[in-house]
Amino acid sequence: VCTGIAFALHAYTNEGDNILIQNPVYNPFRTVIEEANRTLVMQDLLGNEQEGYTIDFDALESAFKDDDIKVFLFCSPQNPTGRVWHRDELAKVVALCKQYDVLLFSDEIHRDLIMPGHEHIAIGNIDPDFDNYVLFASPSKTFNLAGFNHSFMVVPRADLREKLDTFLHAIHVTGGQPAGYIASEAAYTYGSEWVENVNQVIWDNYQLLKTTVQTALPQVQFSDLQGTYLAWLDLGAYVKNADLKEVVQDRARLGVNYGTTYWPTRPEDTHIRINLATKTEIIETAANNLVKAIQEWQ
Repeated sequence: VCTGIAFALHAYTNEGDNILIQNPVYNPFRTVIEEANRTLVMQDLLGNEQEGYTIDFDALESAFKDDDIKVFLFCSPQNPTGRVWHRDELAKVVALCKQYDVLLFSDEIHRDLIMPGHEHIAIGNIDPDFDNYVLFASPSKTFNLAGFNHSFMVVPRADLREKLDTFLHAIHVTGGQPAGYIASEAAYTYGSEWVENVNQVIWDNYQLLKTTVQTALPQVQFSDLQGTYLAWLDLGAYVKNADLKEVVQDRARLGVNYGTTYWPTRPEDTHIRINLATKTEIIETAANNLVKAIQEWQ
């Protein structure tokens, strides 16, 4: 998907163009923009674990209006916070993109990994009159097929498709490996049972991690997991940013991602991101190790 985003940036924008993202967000969003020599514009989501994360629509409109934003690179479902955006939120995003003629890139790679009580809505299903978008997704996350290096883009506008095709032909990218097409087709045709089962594993692992940690350490804040396979939690009540790696990595022996990776505008951030897509016994060990390490640190 990041390769597709890079292709689209080169096909649709010029060097120096302003590209907007919202932190905290998957860190290659920044690097793919910077490596394309486009100008990175960053905003923060509103809220926190207790209130829930939301989009600052006033700031979004202000940027669209005043900062000459060419592309809004949007994460749906949101990584790392786990938000699954509601229809009314997506409708506001679409309306603002229409009003200010901003091209919307919607990264929906976690679209199949949705937790109970939530529904992912593709950006193309919001407004039938809105076609100024490119949707990016892949079977790689859902079906563990990342090794095939396959993803797909939905490009409804004919002129945008033509621009993309022209760029891809110019760099001699005319297709992917046959095995990847076969794997993707098989996954989407026959993989519904897999998706149901893997979502249940993710949900159970999230509940186990959250219950184990908060029972012992009640001030650890967990973001509400609505989608993705990633737990986003704040250890700041017990561990300072400067001590996170010693506690989490050296003492708890966990390989996690740290909040500053996704939230560079907050250098003292104390979040960690934990991958839940694994065996339950691994999550149980991780939770117990984290609790023990923090208690001993205290």
